[in-house]
Amino acid sequence: MAGTVKRTNLGDAANIFVRCMLSDISDLLGGFSKEELKRTLEYFDYKCPYTGEDISVEYENGKWVLDHLIPHNRESVGLNLYGNIIVTTRTTNSAKAAKSFEDFIRFETKGTDEEKEKRIQKIRNFQKESGYFNKVKNIDEIKELCKNEYDFIQNRLREHNADYESILGIKREVFENHSKRVFIANPIKKDISKSMTTKNSIVKISKNQAIQILRSGGVPVSGQITFSSENSGVYKYWANPSVNYIYNDWWLILNDIDNRTLYAFFIPANSIQEEKILVRTDKPELIDIQINYDDDLFMDSRSKICFKKWLKKDLKY
Repeated sequence: MAGTVKRTNLGDAANIFVRCMLSDISDLLGGFSKEELKRTLEYFDYKCPYTGEDISVEYENGKWVLDHLIPHNRESVGLNLYGNIIVTTRTTNSAKAAKSFEDFIRFETKGTDEEKEKRIQKIRNFQKESGYFNKVKNIDEIKELCKNEYDFIQNRLREHNADYESILGIKREVFENHSKRVFIANPIKKDISKSMTTKNSIVKISKNQAIQILRSGGVPVSGQITFSSENSGVYKYWANPSVNYIYNDWWLILNDIDNRTLYAFFIPANSIQEEKILVRTDKPELIDIQINYDDDLFMDSRSKICFKKWLKKDLKY
């Protein structure tokens, strides 16, 4: 609707967080220097790799942009490294958008089929000769890390709903299967500093740190791993592992932030039948696990599956 304010969504914040992670990883691998920018321009003879058009004038006038051949997002985890970044114009970059460079060149640029295939092959040769793929290893682990942190950031934002309601003086009244929010005259003054201290402790225990703590305690955590901290807003553990996880050996780690305890569950392959799990409505490829805090059975309140039988160890940190 015209005139309305466009809100910032959970996914927007999570995507920014993931891109920062990918930038940090890129920096650890050397980043993309000015010298490498010039080498890239020279490799393509100061022409746009996509269209083949001369871009020397645009470059001299600063009317150029960089584009990732492998997208810089959580699905593809393209990095800011020589071999994955090319120089093009703003117009071409806007037209390409999220399309693969092969499809964009073949279906949306000018030239004969032979000319288009030559441009595609030159880009592929550039990727190969740059050594990009030799430098960027453990792609699956990077993807898993990005996915987990993407989900974690969204869940962290959801946690704050309880804080918002407390600050604004909103009381939630539940009537059978639906709830109603009611403003109250005197908002409850919550100790925000204490709340933030508790929540900051969540940030200090990352998935990688939890894995290291468990391994130091003799728990051989490896392979497919899902990590979830207690959601203090609703006192639940939320986790969204891939549906494919149930067909392989899989570790589930729950972080009890109040008691500073890690619970490690090992779920052998095919221990859970796909028809018994419930998935997210917006992303059916992900399982929607919600385990109530302090539930001794560690039951998923959605599917009613008890994880207690797979508990390998609980370890304080």
